[in-house]
Amino acid sequence: MEKKRLYFICSSIAVFLLSIYSIFNISSTREAMLNSISNYPDVLVDRMTSIYSGTGIYLVPSLLCIIFSILIFIIAYRKKLDLYKGFIIAFSVVSILFGSSSLVLLISFINIIIAASIKGVPREPIPVLERNFNGLKIVLLSIFLLVLYFSQMFIPNSSLFFSLLMNVLILGLCIFIYFKELKDCAKIFFKNFRAYVSYIFPRLGLMYIIYFVLSFICIFALGLGVSENQLAIESMPIWYTLPLAVLYAPIVEEILFRGCFRKFIKNDVIYIIVSGAIFGLLHTIGQSSLYEVFVMMIPYGVLGGFFAYLYSKTNNLCCNMFCHFFHNSIAMIVLLMTLI
Repeated sequence: MEKKRLYFICSSIAVFLLSIYSIFNISSTREAMLNSISNYPDVLVDRMTSIYSGTGIYLVPSLLCIIFSILIFIIAYRKKLDLYKGFIIAFSVVSILFGSSSLVLLISFINIIIAASIKGVPREPIPVLERNFNGLKIVLLSIFLLVLYFSQMFIPNSSLFFSLLMNVLILGLCIFIYFKELKDCAKIFFKNFRAYVSYIFPRLGLMYIIYFVLSFICIFALGLGVSENQLAIESMPIWYTLPLAVLYAPIVEEILFRGCFRKFIKNDVIYIIVSGAIFGLLHTIGQSSLYEVFVMMIPYGVLGGFFAYLYSKTNNLCCNMFCHFFHNSIAMIVLLMTLI
């Protein structure tokens, strides 16, 4: 354990210094990135150039890596590796996503491997709430929520104001109908927060590896570009997109795609497949061809399937909402970086 502790002290210092160096060399990093973009598929060149022309896309990741390196240093220095290995894995996963250099990515990847090998203190068992498929009333209300939510797809060229009203209505109905379950879930989740986080992040890290490999294949190897869902999000005003992504989506989508679907599907495997597939299709239905719809839905389906897997293991919607919030927050940070 002492060798691992020394490693994390050294690696955190290395990431800290590399990130500081990146901040003072943003101009050269940007020039190198813009030169490399010319090798990307044609469908991505203009988009990637607009994203990587600003300074925020380089500055914010370096600042995040600095914060995470300090936190890992503190954990290692205070000899708390066995207690907080889940947090080290989480910080390292995010550092891989936002790494300011290839060395930071490599160190973060090694961090995950070494942290995973640490024999932690006996982990608090996560509370698994009783499976409650409820009665006819909640099933009918769940069907009504799903119909109302999917009906938006059949309203052509709806205004931003109308979309806002619909979102507020659906959010209010979701909370109202599932209020008792959400209240019970929140109480258990916050009472056992550390146990849930230690359970979530190692699995989330593995899911991200699969998710980004599949995304890379779809975007670069197959030359399909970025999903219409992502382009639609980026076209909206930031004052609307931000709360939609970090508040509305984690609550509404988890209640609908995990909570509602669970009322009808008791088998775990079928539930995970169906929930993931429909979640993926919803995020790619606007693609220009049927081929693109089904190919681009694969990474989204993996994400939705992971959320369904998480709910099948915990039966706690707040656990899902936290994980969904974490994922969307990362996406929003990336989007905000392009605006700086």
